[in-house]
Amino acid sequence: RAPPPAPPIQQASEWDVPPEVVNNVAGMNLGPSPAASQGPPGYQSQAPPGYAPGPPAGGAPPPPPPPAALPPGWEELQDPSTGKLYYVNRATNQTTWERP
Repeated sequence: RAPPPAPPIQQASEWDVPPEVVNNVAGMNLGPSPAASQGPPGYQSQAPPGYAPGPPAGGAPPPPPPPAALPPGWEELQDPSTGKLYYVNRATNQTTWERP
């Protein structure tokens, strides 16, 4: 008489395998895998007290500081044909493309 058939092998998902097993391949500790560090769906990680994340890698640099106020008598206008900014001093009738 033959032995009973073995139960079917169930493939473990990455959620079923402990991270220390997933990350220790042939004795080499590879650190947390991206999937293991994310946790199961709906998991919210807890940051240690006092931890504040930095800006995202490759993110945009912070915006430049606002320009200083124009000298007295100067106005900033926009050329309607080019959209470029220019500056006018109505007291002296001076115009310039460069910020005074």
